[in-house]
Amino acid sequence: MTTTLNMPKSTYGLWKVTTEGDEEGRTIRHLGVFQGHFDEIALHCADKQYYALKLSFVEPQPTVLKPTLSEVNVKLDIGTGTWDLQGTDRSDAFNKWLKENGRTKVRVIEGQFYSSVRLIGASTEAEKKKLKDSIARDKALAKLNDKEKKLLGLKNE
Repeated sequence: MTTTLNMPKSTYGLWKVTTEGDEEGRTIRHLGVFQGHFDEIALHCADKQYYALKLSFVEPQPTVLKPTLSEVNVKLDIGTGTWDLQGTDRSDAFNKWLKENGRTKVRVIEGQFYSSVRLIGASTEAEKKKLKDSIARDKALAKLNDKEKKLLGLKNE
């Protein structure tokens, strides 16, 4: 009997690593996705195996992401320091971070839940225009000082 092997072409790449959580294989623990050589990743995760580690080669695929909604609450891990920010400081930090990484077609406002922000994107042409106008307005307002904002009725005492 001949078996046709379908091994990955390289030992180096992205590898999804899992292990069984019980002896019947009913639960699977996802250990993460790692980039490196098969053997290095396996030995790195060795202390987390139950019976055996399962490594699956992840073939990177170009993906066109289409929004399913135009708004979502998100948060980063506590280690980022964003959980300690108050008021608009958190949304300002997210806006700055996104802008520094070329992500200018999304707006960030305060989130509805603890340590979260709300990302606002646009899915329809009307929403895209509204978002573009909102971003332009925010940029213009950022150039004003507190006295100018107060004179325009945009800031309370």
